[in-house]
Formats: sequence, C-alpha cells, structure tokens
Amino acid sequence: MPFEYQDNYNAAYAMIDAVHHGPNDLTITYEDGRTAPLTSVSEMRGLAKSLNELQELFELYVIEYREINQCEKDSVQLKRVWDVICMVQTIYSEWRKTKWDDINVENLQEENKKLQKEVKACDKMVKNWPCYKGLEDAVKNMGTSLPLVEELHHPAMRERHWNQLMKTCGVQFKMDDSFTFGGMLDLELHRFEDDVLEIVDRAQKELTIEKQLQKLSETWKNQNLSFPPDSENADLFLLSVDETVMEALEDNSLQLQDLQISK
Repeated sequence: MPFEYQDNYNAAYAMIDAVHHGPNDLTITYEDGRTAPLTSVSEMRGLAKSLNELQELFELYVIEYREINQCEKDSVQLKRVWDVICMVQTIYSEWRKTKWDDINVENLQEENKKLQKEVKACDKMVKNWPCYKGLEDAVKNMGTSLPLVEELHHPAMRERHWNQLMKTCGVQFKMDDSFTFGGMLDLELHRFEDDVLEIVDRAQKELTIEKQLQKLSETWKNQNLSFPPDSENADLFLLSVDETVMEALEDNSLQLQDLQISK
C-alpha cells in the first residue's frame, strides 16, 4: 500500500493513481471478511455530484460529503510524500555507484541537508504516516552514516580494522578498487555509530604508535656504539656509552613506557 514505505516507488505511484483516478481492480476488506471493489476518488466525486443534483431537484438537504474532500486531500499529500521519496531514492541510488576513493563526503553532506529540508517541508498531516516516517528515517540514517564514512577514509585503517568492522556489522566485503559507497551503506553504519568510531580511534592510535616506533628505530639505527678493548684484558671488549647515547636511551625508554600505557 502507498501509505507504507517501500523501495518500489513506481508501484506506489501506480496505486495512488488508480485510487485517485481509476479505473482499478483494487478491493477493500471489511471487518467481517467481506470484500468489495474499491471505488476511486474521482468516481466517488462524480457519484456525490449526481446525488447532490438529485437532492437539489427534490429540495432535500444537500450533503457536503466531507469524507471525499478529505480523500482528495490525502491523495494530494500522499503523492507529495512519494515525490520526495522518489527524489531521495533516486539520488541515493546514484551515490551508491561512487567508488570508495572518489567519495566526497562534504558534498554529500550538503546535498543530504537539502534533502532533509525537503522532507521537513511536507505537510504536517503526513508526519504520522508510515511512508513519511520511512522517508524521514532514510534521510536521518544517511546523515548519521556520512560522517562515519569520512572517518573510515582515514589512512590509519588497515586490513585488520576492516575485518573488525565486518565482524561488528555482520557483513563481508572486500576493500579493493571496485568497492563502492553502496557497499559501505550495506553495512548500515548508522546502527553501529559508537563501534565504528571506536575502531577508527584505535586505528589512529595504532598508527601513532607505528610512527613513533619507526622514529625510534631510525634513531638507534644511526647510533654509533664503540667497543674498546679492556685496559687489563685485550681480548675483552667493553661497550662504551657516551653521555649523548645515555640521554637518548633514557628518553626513548620513557617514550616506550608512554606507548605501552596509551595502547
């Protein structure tokens, strides 16, 4: 039914058109189980007009049939909601095709803000309809996912971190040149916001540690150590450490302790 949110907006449009204009082969089911053909709004409007003419002819009270007016209003607003749904789904479908390395999160966020305004601009009478709530959730979830996508683009992300993300979200994927934005959206990142941020934060900390360890390695790789012979035993060579090396050793030892604490 068009009041329910779904991915197939063409089916929703077809049903809205059939209900509003007819003819249609739709049926309505009553509480006692009986079914009857569903009369279109246009047919009801025509029938109401004929009845009003008869009521005037026989000088009877002319009934306004407000329910038909409400049906027409509902149809117009329902069509409006589905116009926005169609627009959002079409735009998101194009976004899904974008290769991972080509994603411009800042631009997508700006576009999504515009979509949020379109959603909020819908009439207040539709705010409790399931189709509107589904639309609202879709745009809201995208708004939550986009900052996470930006975080996941951090160069600190390694294969082990992607594996952890897959385990967290329960979806398998291969991070290669063919990976797209759609593949990331399939993980439903909005449901795992805190977990995603934690994975990226850990990756960044590990990258910092890697860089510091690399720096320490380079420092000691270039250190010159001397082993002069012992004054009393020429066959015995002793390590000779000058003050500069000792200071570097003490300083690097403290750095390693800090790295251990920050893990």
